[in-house]
Amino acid sequence: MKAADNETNHLMTVIACIIIASFILFFSAGCAKKPDNQPTEISSGSEPAPVFCGFYTNGSGPSSSYTSLAEHWPYMQEISPLWYYIWGDGTIEEEIDQQALALAREKNIKVIPLAALAYNRSSVVLTEPTARQTAVQNIIRIMRDNNYDGINIDIEIVKSAGRDYTPEMDGFTQFIKELAAEMKPSGQRLDVCLVPLVDPPADIAQIYDYQAICGLADRAVLMAYDYHRKGTLPGPVAPLPWVEDNIRAALAAGFLPQRLSLGIPSYGYDWPENGTECDIATMKNVSDLMEERGLSASWNDDAKTPCLVCGNREIWFENDRSIEGKTNLIKKYRLVGSSMWRLGYDNSSFWHVIGKLIAGS
Repeated sequence: MKAADNETNHLMTVIACIIIASFILFFSAGCAKKPDNQPTEISSGSEPAPVFCGFYTNGSGPSSSYTSLAEHWPYMQEISPLWYYIWGDGTIEEEIDQQALALAREKNIKVIPLAALAYNRSSVVLTEPTARQTAVQNIIRIMRDNNYDGINIDIEIVKSAGRDYTPEMDGFTQFIKELAAEMKPSGQRLDVCLVPLVDPPADIAQIYDYQAICGLADRAVLMAYDYHRKGTLPGPVAPLPWVEDNIRAALAAGFLPQRLSLGIPSYGYDWPENGTECDIATMKNVSDLMEERGLSASWNDDAKTPCLVCGNREIWFENDRSIEGKTNLIKKYRLVGSSMWRLGYDNSSFWHVIGKLIAGS
């Protein structure tokens, strides 16, 4: 009877272990499920799929950022809304779209707002220590009060002819350094928008010390657009070779691929023939125009972008083919993902390309 009892006890122990293991597997599988809009693993399983971030601006109507967010949110893991404006004395003006904030949180989309320089001119907030520290503390308060996932510093200064911007460059680096030190305990993410190094827009001051910033920011957005823009002759807004040159330059300066997001445009510009004054030409508007009038665009093989001649107008824009060329660079250089300016300029073909990117195909 003693041997039988031992066998019975052993069998009961085995059964109990199987039941406990089944419960553990069941509950752990449930806990591990990712929200529908979060990036999955790429097909190789070796690294996360690229992350998509949509830049957001306030406004209403069919081309509004909110309309795009509400329709296409499953493609987004993050949004960076332009809700904060930094003044020269370090005070910050806010314009929060509460409806967009509520939707993003409902859909488990990270919110990392943009903080931009008011009117892109008042650089004293960078060069005057008291104003700079005031801005830093105000940003910390804003993130604490709103429980954001981070902040994206998008400081661009409209250049004045003949000025030396070395003080602003040093001040910007110090600003990011001080902000990074304050944010470190919270674990919130510090993003920085960067104007390209190679052939940057001539009207924007180059105040970005890439090598210093790469050791301070958690992520950088390379704003690889506006190669041609208002004030230039007609041409592509983001020619592919130029985009790739700037990715290489950022990586050579020290940015790790997993901390670099490629800024891509969902727009171009509409110029009069041989003119320099132009209007925004969004992907949505150009595709609608072509469909309504039965027009077709030509393909510029040097820039890898389309161009449409309509009467005496010359429209350089983006389409699914040109966007896919840029997303292929994201995969080629294993960047963390893409950041698109801006939600509301897009059309269905844009999201088709982004869907393939985040699916790893």
